[in-house]
Amino acid sequence: MTSPVPRLTRRQEIRSGLLDTIPLLLAVAPFGFVVGVAAVGAGISTSLAIASSGLIFAGAAQIAAMTLLGAGAAWPTIIGTTLVINARHIMYSATLVQPLGHLSRGWRWFLSYLMVDQLFALTVTRSNDGDDHPQLQWYSAAIGVTLWVVWMSATTAGAVIGASVPASWGLTFAAPLIFIGLTFPALVDRATYAAAAASGFTAIAAATLPFNLGLLIAAVVGITVGVVVDRPT
Repeated sequence: MTSPVPRLTRRQEIRSGLLDTIPLLLAVAPFGFVVGVAAVGAGISTSLAIASSGLIFAGAAQIAAMTLLGAGAAWPTIIGTTLVINARHIMYSATLVQPLGHLSRGWRWFLSYLMVDQLFALTVTRSNDGDDHPQLQWYSAAIGVTLWVVWMSATTAGAVIGASVPASWGLTFAAPLIFIGLTFPALVDRATYAAAAASGFTAIAAATLPFNLGLLIAAVVGITVGVVVDRPT
């Protein structure tokens, strides 16, 4: 006779969520600090940088927007770039329909706001671990709230400190370094390597286009090439 699948309680889910989040904070905190520095470096006021971080809560999109603002890019370019970067959330929502689709509208809106890459990955892994998770939303909420608190603390520190650092120090150089650091771990197969190569070459070739449109074109080209290469033969 097979053993019954464990049904985890709300308290167990919250505790597991908190424990699983701790290792992630080593990367989230410095990344948030850089976003805060990049925001004030792009000419955004300290208060607006802090407020926007809480409202948007999307690290890659935030730092892309700050970098483009600092470079004087046009608003259509900034909006288009952030939309492309966050397009992956469509896939996230489709994947999470099965484990979380039964929740109330309030829960779904709340978790949608908190949804970042780390939360998505941990929630999917948790839902597929073989246990019964009737309280899975509490696991996700524990992760999301913890990440939000640390993110806000880090971006606030970066905005406050960045505002007092002379521009000659050039701290905003960390923005492209963060993107490089985020890119290499994501290169795992032919599709991702092809997408990275295509977008990189396109960005270089289109670097002279006005309003930094080359970045948006490079993103679209990279996604298109990745999808084509990943298509089964």
